[in-house]
Amino acid sequence: MNDEHNDLMFDASQYNQIPKAESLILDPATNEIKGESELTPWEKMVQSAETYGIKINDPKENCKKCYGRGYIGIDTNTRLPIPCKCIFPPATPEQKMQELMQPPQFMNRAMKRRIEKMQLRAKRKSK
Repeated sequence: MNDEHNDLMFDASQYNQIPKAESLILDPATNEIKGESELTPWEKMVQSAETYGIKINDPKENCKKCYGRGYIGIDTNTRLPIPCKCIFPPATPEQKMQELMQPPQFMNRAMKRRIEKMQLRAKRKSK
């Protein structure tokens, strides 16, 4: 009876022998397939920017946030680098106006009251 029970137990050494799946990335410049572990964090960011059509600049060498690396850190869940603000081009005046026109994602009570008062004033002036 003890032999049957021992056969049913899980052996942890077998679990470590399962190979991990690695994602492959196609390098558009050389058309070579590379494993994700072979790429540096900067190369990963360049690959993802090219995939989504986002223009990024070279990191600034005197950046106080990323120290010229182009990324602040690496996300532990996704293992992707967190990009620094210095690699993105500056916003155009039109983009800045669009950001100002959008309501904030989080509004506290005071902000909601201020917006309601502005809307009431606008209605009174239109009459």
